[in-house]
Amino acid sequence: GGYAGLGHANPDTRNIVTYQTILSGDLSGNDSAVADVQDLYGELTRLDNSLHVVTAQDVDNNTLLEGFVITGGNSHDGAGIQLIRSDIVVTQCTIQENRAGRLSGDGLDGWGQGAGASCFFGGPTFRNCTFQLNWSGGWGGALHSLRSNPTLRDCFFQANHAGLQGGALYFEDGSGVVIDCTFQGNRSWDGGAVFGGGDGDLRLTNCGFLGNAGFGSGGAVFAAGRSMAIVNGYFSGNLAFLDGGAVSLSDGSGVLTNCTFYRNLAEGALGGGALAVFGARAELANCILWDQASASGSLIALQGTDERDTALIVSYSDVKGGADEIVKKGPASVTWGAKNLDQDPRFQDPAGADGVVGTEDDNLRLHAGSPCIDAGDNRAVPPDADDLDLDENRTERIPLDLDAQTRFADDPDTPDTGTPDSPGYPRIADLGAYEFIR
Repeated sequence: GGYAGLGHANPDTRNIVTYQTILSGDLSGNDSAVADVQDLYGELTRLDNSLHVVTAQDVDNNTLLEGFVITGGNSHDGAGIQLIRSDIVVTQCTIQENRAGRLSGDGLDGWGQGAGASCFFGGPTFRNCTFQLNWSGGWGGALHSLRSNPTLRDCFFQANHAGLQGGALYFEDGSGVVIDCTFQGNRSWDGGAVFGGGDGDLRLTNCGFLGNAGFGSGGAVFAAGRSMAIVNGYFSGNLAFLDGGAVSLSDGSGVLTNCTFYRNLAEGALGGGALAVFGARAELANCILWDQASASGSLIALQGTDERDTALIVSYSDVKGGADEIVKKGPASVTWGAKNLDQDPRFQDPAGADGVVGTEDDNLRLHAGSPCIDAGDNRAVPPDADDLDLDENRTERIPLDLDAQTRFADDPDTPDTGTPDSPGYPRIADLGAYEFIR
């Protein structure tokens, strides 16, 4: 899509923004305008819309869908895009205002899943796509993945909704890789932006989570019963009405490296504004967990169960209140490792020019003189499994920060308090998602 077409001096002129190519399920041309994603709930003008705007079955990664606006689907599953056993590549598409739920036109019973897209038994790739204002009654407002291994890179997820789990993304019984993506203002019960359940690995690298909300647990991310790794993530202004304002882990394991948390809130009794862990094992390394508010509750909360102990290891991290402020209930343990801090990280402008956390102008980069500069553990930085710098070296430690700047940069004006990994990594990484570069 995106070509000027007939009537233009050069029909082959291509500009995806200027010459929109819209694939719409609005067969009658009567869909009501959508200002808020909740407008899609109970909206009757879409009852006669197409069940799926795009479908693909048994296609490989030589199939490319590029440069389209995909909108107006109304189905129980995969209203915008439905993928079955497909490894299709979807790039530079905007997937918006699709609905999956009980008012779908297929007459199927159930909550609805994957309003924007769904994939079954495949490995699709989404690159440079925008998912916005997609509404699912159940799971995965933007994308529902079942027994699949999708990769999402450089995508933007805004104002998507799922009634139960995964306001933007839902993964079940399969692995997921999410790189350089931003999640803003998505909502669900558990996992306001991302939910991962069942078997499989979930890897979130260089992703930002702003102002997402979980009406239950995990304002931004909820992982249940699986292995999850988050590297170079930043979490600002996310909210859970129960626990885990930013991240909630249950019955699995999670490793968070070089992540920054600021002003994430959990309003339930357990708390855990940044992190809540239930019957799981979690590790924090090279992270910053902070909050300037005077009465925001605990930043970390642990809950053990009769079936499973909860264990947390924290090292080389800056945690407001230190180990004493971690809430522990039931069989739960904390290993307070080496070189942790409880000092103001000195963010540049954490609430941004608008004074509101959880918006795009939040600046969680470090000021000169921050105690988090050159204070990390190079040994904790994981291998570059997704080849962030595109040099085809996947065994090196992740070389870039969230700004795509070098991760291992020495500040000559700051004493080294962290630990190098010589000889390959003598310059010490900073704490948090952003490396300080003068």
